[in-house]
Amino acid sequence: MKPLVFDIGEIPHDGLEIEGRTDGDFFELPPDDDIRAAGPVDYHLQLDRGEDGLILAHGAVSAPFALRCVRCLEEFPLHCRLDPYFAEFETEPGQTAIDVGGRIREDLLFEVPSYPHCDEGDDADRACPMGAAFETPSAEAAGGGSDAWGALDQLNLGAKKGSND
Repeated sequence: MKPLVFDIGEIPHDGLEIEGRTDGDFFELPPDDDIRAAGPVDYHLQLDRGEDGLILAHGAVSAPFALRCVRCLEEFPLHCRLDPYFAEFETEPGQTAIDVGGRIREDLLFEVPSYPHCDEGDDADRACPMGAAFETPSAEAAGGGSDAWGALDQLNLGAKKGSND
């Protein structure tokens, strides 16, 4: 991952606006992973100096991903956007630069679903072809409409008067 490093000394007291785009290997994901970066990370941030050396970043970050559906195993696109985006960076006395890239990387990856379904992607009209195969039918739809818990509630297993119910 190429760092997104900024010189702390160049951040004026009224803040510094930064905008740019990283390359696609910003995330350093394994090539055979079910999640892969599908393009660059776009960022538009305002860096401000806080108290005690704190650097505040706020604005927007976004990145496109290609995910593999856990049901049908088809690939689908998902664009993750954090807007508004907010992050704090602590600095040490004498520190001259900050790298905001690692934090942006982690925050965007946290937005990617860990159990992705293709009907949750960017295409709102897409339905997972295997979606119905994994749905659990209700008791009534399964035929018979029997209520197993109701039948168990009717059982009298020799409960005696005065025992705890």
